[in-house]
Amino acid sequence: MNFVDMGRQAARKAVQIIKGRKAGMISIEDALDYVLAFNIARVRQLNLTLSPELLAAAAELYESIGAEISSQKFHLLMVQSQAPGIGPGADVENGLLAKLADNEFFEGSELRVSRLYMQDATLKGSDAELRQQGRVVLQEIYSQNPDLVVILGDAAAREVMLPLVDSGYPFLFGATILPPGWYNKQRNFMESRSSPGHNVSGVSGELHYEKTLEFARIVFPEARKVVVITPGIFPWKDNVSMLFKRALGRCPSFCDFDSVEYRQVTTFNELKERILHYNDDATVDIVSVIYPVGLLRGDGMVSSPVEIRHWLNEHQLKPDFAFSDRWVKSGYLMAAAINYTETGLQLGAQALAVLKGCNPGEMAIEKPASSHLAINLARAEYLDVDIPVDILEAADKIYQVMEPDITQ
Repeated sequence: MNFVDMGRQAARKAVQIIKGRKAGMISIEDALDYVLAFNIARVRQLNLTLSPELLAAAAELYESIGAEISSQKFHLLMVQSQAPGIGPGADVENGLLAKLADNEFFEGSELRVSRLYMQDATLKGSDAELRQQGRVVLQEIYSQNPDLVVILGDAAAREVMLPLVDSGYPFLFGATILPPGWYNKQRNFMESRSSPGHNVSGVSGELHYEKTLEFARIVFPEARKVVVITPGIFPWKDNVSMLFKRALGRCPSFCDFDSVEYRQVTTFNELKERILHYNDDATVDIVSVIYPVGLLRGDGMVSSPVEIRHWLNEHQLKPDFAFSDRWVKSGYLMAAAINYTETGLQLGAQALAVLKGCNPGEMAIEKPASSHLAINLARAEYLDVDIPVDILEAADKIYQVMEPDITQ
């Protein structure tokens, strides 16, 4: 029986009595709810196997045999690649916790949630800094000894996830730009996506390069030259560029631009100079700043994404594209976007299965189930760009205002 729910039934009767109704006038009820419960320690002792579906349906899983029932909370530790609230990892975290809450696992009640960050406002995000921060995070994980580690973003995947392969910690990953195969070449952590083995699963976050390029070609059929700008200290710039170039090679003829140039900048001033230069260059049709994070100001501090996006919204006069609807909402013109909150719900379902006893190595590494076309009409109006009606009808999300602060 679900005795907690039985208590709620009794409480409803108590409310009626408090309001003046006589107890004898309230009917005696049977308990309305029951739960499935398993003792995992006993399952192992008997050498039995319970299916993931059955474990996921259970409301209670006990890990010991004996008179004492542990009330210890499940400890979930999340490692974010960026600072709090920044990047797709923040949206994935929100979706993950929402999925757990929908299944009655609440932070601070049934769950103890810890958070570690690879970057903060003072870090520049260089390879050396990230390696050092990765060592700090790993030591903290060993110290806290969580029940499940969730890795969000590429910095955390490279510096924290790979060292944890085949450790005693089950872990999940999400919000990674680079595909799992890239990390698998660095250190083998999956036999296949459908049955990874080891101690890891997750939901990848590969960007929709082809879809975004096709979308840009449809919106701007006459465009011939595209410039992509990345922060020079972006740790995976070379790999992202390589994937982007491969996507161009796979693109059908209607998105075959004459040229795509890559430019790297390390300071905010360099970015400003580049943007103002391309504004005056009639041969450039589309300019996109991919993940404007980690750029240095004149005082040596790191510019915030909000500061950069505010400036771009006001000064950049060429169309741009992104890969997340959060960035479109902030002021980018368009995206074939991953819905990272929905991806978080997928990851939350995996976390729920692990929480109830599943081995991550037996769960398939998933791709994002949800993507959509997003357009910012306020940005289009600012650029004096007419979006055809049929494209607006095909878009899944249309934003009427630019909100740079959403990047933070």
